[in-house]
Amino acid sequence: MALRKKKEAAGSFTSLRASLAEEMAQMSKDKAAGRSTITGRVKGEKSISKWAKQNKGVDKRAARDQASDLAAPDQKTYEQIQASLNRKARVHDKLRRGDYTGLSEAQIEQALSLVDYDNRPPDAYESDSDNIDESLAVPTLATEDDPMIQYTDEFGRDRYAKRSEVPPHLLPTGARDLGPSDGDEGVVVENPRGYFPIYEPTAERRAAIEKEAVESPLNVHYASTSEVRARGAAHYQFSGDEETRKRQQEELRAAREETRETRQETGAVDVAPGTVEGMQEAEIRPMSSAMAERKRKAEERRQQLQAKRQKKAGTSGADQDVSARSTPVQATHPTPPPAAPADPFAAVEADSVAAKHRPKTDTGAGAKSTVDADAWLQNFSQELSKGRKS
Repeated sequence: MALRKKKEAAGSFTSLRASLAEEMAQMSKDKAAGRSTITGRVKGEKSISKWAKQNKGVDKRAARDQASDLAAPDQKTYEQIQASLNRKARVHDKLRRGDYTGLSEAQIEQALSLVDYDNRPPDAYESDSDNIDESLAVPTLATEDDPMIQYTDEFGRDRYAKRSEVPPHLLPTGARDLGPSDGDEGVVVENPRGYFPIYEPTAERRAAIEKEAVESPLNVHYASTSEVRARGAAHYQFSGDEETRKRQQEELRAAREETRETRQETGAVDVAPGTVEGMQEAEIRPMSSAMAERKRKAEERRQQLQAKRQKKAGTSGADQDVSARSTPVQATHPTPPPAAPADPFAAVEADSVAAKHRPKTDTGAGAKSTVDADAWLQNFSQELSKGRKS
């Protein structure tokens, strides 16, 4: 049994090798022939929405219309087209000649709005074959007064141009005498570098100009009418006449002297530039009723707080009421502080000695002596700083 199974396994392996060799041979043949050896299922067409679908027969109708458009017209249609074109050509020729007979106003207006018949195109056009090299043709004389001459330019080339177009320094020797004379020979100096004529008057002309300047001097003053601009409030236009101008200036000087004397008599102060005349210090504004009421309430609140503190310290309430009634509220004029003692150390020692015999209820004397000592030290430092500055 085992031997039989071994034979069947060997036979199946041999057949598998044979089938594999056959498949490999077939694949090599297909590859050499260019055929694909990969097979699969055929992909179905992609579903198209109903909005992308075309109507039936659209492609056929489009092909039929295109064929009819490209087809040559028949004899009858050709004759109709020819007759219409001839009729339009006749109307066009009439409009070009300015003959508007037989046309309505609407037709004339439409025709003139579409075509400009006054701007006529040239009857004949030159062909490109007529182009020639213009440099090979010798130009003819333009006029007798301005002839064409030959000259050598700055690069050594022989050129043809009109005499008026040639720079003066490039004119040939024989061509300088050609053309009309402008009458400036000997007066105008031809600049060989700037090519710009420079006028130099003669000695007689200079003498005449100098004599005219001496006889009639130029007494020209500033005139505000020659400029279009805004003037200030103190602007004053003097007269062009010399006598009137002097009289106006004298009147202004007299007015200035009179103003100066009047200011001196009245004691007016000349202020510096940038300051304002009559400037005074700001006055202290009186306190309004609302501010006074707020200040009074604040002082009452302070008195109440002070009474509470004294009550906690052991002071009787009756004494505080009497002192509160007897002491008026001074909101606007507070009492000045007491003067500092001459020697602060002596004051401190005296307070310490008196504190031993002072009742325990009095707790503000030590603080008061400390404040007095601080005030004396502050005054002393201020006096020292003043002495150093002096």
